[in-house]
Amino acid sequence: MSRYNVKIALDTDPVRSIKLLVPFTPESTLAELTAEVYRRLAKQDASSLSASTVFEIHMSDAEGPLLDAEDRLCDILHGEGLYFAERKQTKVTRRDLR
Repeated sequence: MSRYNVKIALDTDPVRSIKLLVPFTPESTLAELTAEVYRRLAKQDASSLSASTVFEIHMSDAEGPLLDAEDRLCDILHGEGLYFAERKQTKVTRRDLR
């Protein structure tokens, strides 16, 4: 079991952020860890989050590399924290990229 430092920056209040320390299995995917982060956020005072809230997940901070949900934690993180930035747009399609 490893521990992951997670910082969540809320778009509704850019000054306020939530920090979590999440113990999790390194062989898990980022998507599985993200589901745990959502579960823990629901227990916190995160009333500004809706069920449709979507996050971009970066390594270390907002300027860090964007991470893919299918990657295994043990392959992408080696002591770095995770930075969850609330995204306004809920989904990007191929059409949006043209």
